[in-house]
Amino acid sequence: MGVKAHGFAKRMLAKLQGAVIAIAVIFSFAALSPVSAYADEEGDAAQSETKQHSESLTTTSGNTPSPDEVSNSDNTAAKENPSSDETDAIDSDGTTVLGTLKISATGTDKNNASQSLQGVTYVVSLKDKGYLAEGSNGAWQYVSGMDDAKRFVTDTNGVIEISGLEAGEYTVEEVATPEGFDENDVKTQTTVLSSSSSTVTPGDGTDESSEYDPVYVGKDYSPEAILSEFQLFTPGVLTNGTHIVGAIAVGEHIEGTVNGGQGSVTKSYVKNLQGDVITGGWGNCSFVIEGGYTDYRDCPFTSVYYENATDGFQPENFMNGEKSKYEKVSSENTINFAKAIETVAEASGSMAAGDQSYVVSASDYIDDADNGVHVVNVDLDEALQHPVQTGTDSKGNKVEEIRILVPEDLWANRNGIRFTSGSLTEKEIIGLFDSSGLVDGGTIKKIVVSIEGSRANLDFSVAHGDVPGVAIMGANTEDGKNGTKLGDKLKGYVTDKGNKDSQFYGNGTKLIWNFPDATSVSVKEYVGHVVAPNATLTADGGEGNLIAANITVANEIHFYSYGHIPTKPRKVEKVSSAAVSFAYVKSKKEERLGKVTWAKVDSADNGTKLSGSEWKLHFVSAADGNPTSDYTVVDAASDGDITNCQTAAENDALLLCDTNANPGEIAIANLKQGGYTLTETKAPEGYLFDATKTWTFTIGENSLEVDLGEITNDKKTYSVPSTGRIGGIPVYIASGFATLLIGACLTTRIRKEW
Repeated sequence: MGVKAHGFAKRMLAKLQGAVIAIAVIFSFAALSPVSAYADEEGDAAQSETKQHSESLTTTSGNTPSPDEVSNSDNTAAKENPSSDETDAIDSDGTTVLGTLKISATGTDKNNASQSLQGVTYVVSLKDKGYLAEGSNGAWQYVSGMDDAKRFVTDTNGVIEISGLEAGEYTVEEVATPEGFDENDVKTQTTVLSSSSSTVTPGDGTDESSEYDPVYVGKDYSPEAILSEFQLFTPGVLTNGTHIVGAIAVGEHIEGTVNGGQGSVTKSYVKNLQGDVITGGWGNCSFVIEGGYTDYRDCPFTSVYYENATDGFQPENFMNGEKSKYEKVSSENTINFAKAIETVAEASGSMAAGDQSYVVSASDYIDDADNGVHVVNVDLDEALQHPVQTGTDSKGNKVEEIRILVPEDLWANRNGIRFTSGSLTEKEIIGLFDSSGLVDGGTIKKIVVSIEGSRANLDFSVAHGDVPGVAIMGANTEDGKNGTKLGDKLKGYVTDKGNKDSQFYGNGTKLIWNFPDATSVSVKEYVGHVVAPNATLTADGGEGNLIAANITVANEIHFYSYGHIPTKPRKVEKVSSAAVSFAYVKSKKEERLGKVTWAKVDSADNGTKLSGSEWKLHFVSAADGNPTSDYTVVDAASDGDITNCQTAAENDALLLCDTNANPGEIAIANLKQGGYTLTETKAPEGYLFDATKTWTFTIGENSLEVDLGEITNDKKTYSVPSTGRIGGIPVYIASGFATLLIGACLTTRIRKEW
């Protein structure tokens, strides 16, 4: 089939599918309840609103919710049709901020000293729902039996924090009493997380939540919402050493440093801080103030939210003016990066759907080998004829996506993209990319260019002949030119804010470059937003916002809001937090006793055990405050030695008996928990010992039996002085014989004289 015929068939199929969808929508309106404004804007026009227990459910770009998002009897309550008085004032657009339950465990010893207890285990249940268990996408589900419930264990501070909880009555139940403590009369505790509703307008300054309504409160993880607030959004690592104008959200940590933030319209977020990586007077809001955005008065975006601080970094020591430079995030503001990137990935795939897109064909390319020009030509007049309606916004305006798909095999060896129109002027083309339509009414058109393939390199800066990397060519473009650089035109676009450029002062841009399958993407001096949920993305300068698995920024980039910011009042339902504590008392029962063993051996022959050694065992300290003591230990060489020692020990509390009857093998049992020092006081017969040598060990709950191994002694040696020329012992022997001979002679002579 020819390319044009193939394209015609695709368009006919798309129209047929559109007709089927339209019929489905009509029938759906008769059966389904009103939907939230975000669902209207980003999901199917008649998608029913379902509220999962963990967070309000939103969909993006017409996607069908995954099975994990659909209600089931265990973990989801279907929301009834809201009454008219609920929806009239707030247009059914709401946000649920979920609550947190804190559980703490402490123990008291017999001296009333308190300590945090690590490792205490509990289960938690919600009345009329069941026990908490881990569900998909980080959401809680409920199970009927305790055996299937999640075990919550206290950390080193004796604390458990459980976030993402809906309103209701919770019961915390102890699984087992901590070892070494008396059983508690109170095995369960009950507390209530209540909910309260309020209506706020973003930026009206009425309360803390209205300074801005960030996506990590609203849980709107659609690409449009993220691109409206964050310049960089990655669940992985951000590598950077340059200037970034907008807010950032990083799910792992930052390599290098980040400075800037003057155009932030929400607080930045870094999950794991590794040192003072946010520098350069972050978030001074100069772009916000100079742009006249009074909704953002008092510059509330100077601090950076974080979850964890690693490598000993102490963010509380850093201040920025009167506000903390780093602010530990509250549980309701935690970004669920896994859920967010999953939502973005689903939307990315939907935006690239070939059967609903204007698919660029081989005939749409400009190939000028002589001038090195190999450019994808996008015919806007044709593309605009095939919009995909994805819903309506809160005002009833249609929301349409103009989906442009560049197939992988046709993108190879191309070095630029040009948008052309025979009917639209350059200014009108730029108007398609500008976000003013998102707030000014009328049909909202979103421009999405999807490029297939596992790798992509898009250079917006280099002009090939007369064609820049990304260019526009309108009806009023001068003859003989192949287009005007898109970046220059879009940045200089005059808006209703005056003759400011559209970096922050204007309405932003709703042009998305979508890479649904890429694992590696490189863009240079890009214009528009880049969505690459599976890719490691490198940006070498640009104008727009980025979403990717990991991001590296090589040169300065500038924030452009997508323009998805809600401006009408929103209903906020906030679930309160609660805390329960369990206190335990150290058991008065034979805390568990320990044992120490060692062997006394010849240093020259480790196989030879030596009997008869004696020792001093010094009790250094004990957790319960017992006084220190010095005990005597004597090596037992028989069962009788053990019996005799035990009898003597009845009258001598400082005598400890060896329980091993083998000579040279020593075992001391029934030792109290604490620290000990062992010193030898008498060596085996014929051996030397060093009274300055000591061996230390600890008897504890995790070390009740200690083996000190083999302790050696050197054998005593004897020496006598040598005499005579032949030296040594032979001299003494010879001298002895001489003495005997002289004595014998004298005796014989005396006898003769007598």
